[in-house]
Amino acid sequence: NQEAIRFVEQLTVLANKLGIAIDTRPFTPHVTLVKKTSSLTPMAFEPVFWQSNSVCLVESLPKTNGVSYRLVETWDAGQ
Repeated sequence: NQEAIRFVEQLTVLANKLGIAIDTRPFTPHVTLVKKTSSLTPMAFEPVFWQSNSVCLVESLPKTNGVSYRLVETWDAGQ
């Protein structure tokens, strides 16, 4: 989606201006369903079509037993 790509480009410019280190890999929208699992069970499923009317900035914070996530800010898609 071109709007998402433009949004990421704007965020990248802002982060660079603020001296915030960012991931340099190309933007790929995704949802993580499973992380760091020792086994996977194959499952058949139908595609999920997901729409969102907002976007959030979430900070991942490393912990000794994994990661916690802190919601920094939320924006409506129209802003």
